[in-house]
Amino acid sequence: MKDNYWVSNEVTSAASALEESEEQLRQLANNIPQVFWIFDQQQNKTVYISPASERVFGVSADELKNHPRSLIRAIHREDRRRVYIARAQARTQGYDETFRIVRPDGSVRWIHDRAFPVENEAGSTYRLAGIAEDVTERIEAKERLTRLAHFDVLTGLPNRLLLQDRLDHALAVAKRNGWIMAVMFVDLDRFKYVNDTLGHDAGDRLLQAIAARLSNVVRSEDTVGRLGGDEFAVVLAQVGDVLDAANVATKLLHAIREPVVLSGTEVVVSGSIGITLYPQDGIRAECLLKNADSAMYRAKELGRDTCQYYKPEMTADALEILKLENGLRGALERNEFVLHYQPKISVATREVVGAEALIRWQHPERGLLTPAEFMPVLENCGLVVPVGKWVFLEVCRQIVAWREEGSPVVPVSVNLSTRQLLSPHLGSFVRQTLQELSIDPYLIEFEITETSVMKNPDEAIRTLEYLRSLGVRLAVDDFGTGYSSLSCLKRLPVHTLKIDRSFIQDIPTDPDDVTITLAIMSMARSLGLRVVAEGVETEAQLDFLERNNCDELQGHLFSQALAAASFKALLSGGATADAICPPRNRRPNGWTTEKRRQQIQLIRL
Repeated sequence: MKDNYWVSNEVTSAASALEESEEQLRQLANNIPQVFWIFDQQQNKTVYISPASERVFGVSADELKNHPRSLIRAIHREDRRRVYIARAQARTQGYDETFRIVRPDGSVRWIHDRAFPVENEAGSTYRLAGIAEDVTERIEAKERLTRLAHFDVLTGLPNRLLLQDRLDHALAVAKRNGWIMAVMFVDLDRFKYVNDTLGHDAGDRLLQAIAARLSNVVRSEDTVGRLGGDEFAVVLAQVGDVLDAANVATKLLHAIREPVVLSGTEVVVSGSIGITLYPQDGIRAECLLKNADSAMYRAKELGRDTCQYYKPEMTADALEILKLENGLRGALERNEFVLHYQPKISVATREVVGAEALIRWQHPERGLLTPAEFMPVLENCGLVVPVGKWVFLEVCRQIVAWREEGSPVVPVSVNLSTRQLLSPHLGSFVRQTLQELSIDPYLIEFEITETSVMKNPDEAIRTLEYLRSLGVRLAVDDFGTGYSSLSCLKRLPVHTLKIDRSFIQDIPTDPDDVTITLAIMSMARSLGLRVVAEGVETEAQLDFLERNNCDELQGHLFSQALAAASFKALLSGGATADAICPPRNRRPNGWTTEKRRQQIQLIRL
């Protein structure tokens, strides 16, 4: 009896422990997000699946148990065969698969399913046990990271990294098949103007619109990528010949030119495209992109809204520009810049009444360079503001030097770049310099262009009004070549208009230039402004301007720009325009251009 009692107690305890263990397993299965399942291979059915299956698969556990193929049918069609093969091989090695399922509501989820074989006492596999979990968020997060690493966030286009990868792949295919392929560098024209006037949000929307248009032009096997800013690259995986690439470029230009409505304003931009071909222009990705970039800059120089094929001399030009840029970066510290002064002649008094300060670069290898040879590079490399600041300071120092030497002093004009004009510190810098050096503000004239004002008219006008309040004089340079309206012009607090040399060079023979010049002088007089004619080189031009009461003249007919010492000698000698070019009614017979040049040379010496 006693033995039976202990046996009964042991059985009861074991049953209780088993029941407790099963309850713990049920609690675990009911409360964790993973799905546990057991599949009996002999019965070919699922004998257990945890309740989490309904949340993961969208189907109840009973449905999955009673209809063994419902789980297979739920697997995405593209993944089904792979999972079926993995399960068939699971008897010996189990499996570890990630696949998609399509839930009854149509949503697609990613499932990570792991299974291992369960053996009986004889060592034979008779069941599979596994655990499945929903890893959709993990997969999507990984995809987002991958996309961030390879695609441009704003436009959705391949970024520089992915573009490089696709270009390398396209080159490998082209090499294997003997194909010609094309690489294009696309840059939007005056995109900064859109940002400055309509704001960066509008600029972003414009970039998105352009990106979509470029993608719609090319084929599916081609690639459009964003390199940064308003720069894009296009990889044409295969082209038949040179004309094929040009045709695509033309379509791209047309697509870019389509109007876009931004902030209620219809905006039209153009593009400049450089084209390079494999294998004739390069066989490596970086070489093709670099050459396409050079060709794009050539398209910019030719007026924009066009495309240019790469030519070897473009690389030479680019290297020369790079050398110039490197030299310019140290030129200011090495005191390689100098100023020359071109006289301004009064038509009424025949006297030298002013000068324009013109910068020169004393290049250590190439000699004295004019602004036309280095100013575009100076502006592009961001040095125009510090160099412009140096020009103004040097002019002020030179005026002080002339004054202390007892030499006559005349007003000197200083050119202001767009970046200088829009700098918030320009006004205070000018005021402080004039005060510290005790410069009469009347001796300084700032020359600005129409284009620089129109970049930001309101800000430019505020700056000009402040400069005028200091007492300096203001002039609009190269007038007639910009795009300012008359309404904007009359708002400018300027004293002088300078007629651009392009209108002067063909008067009085070209009737159009005559008409434009007369119109500018008439408009200036009606606004109470003085008129200066630039680029006067012939007596015929001089006669025309005298007859029509131009105020001041400037040009090689009178004098080229002179070094500071030569200009001082000109002023100290009391020279008037009569010494350089006598008045029309007192010119001696036989006064030729050659004699006039000889007289100029004597003045310089």
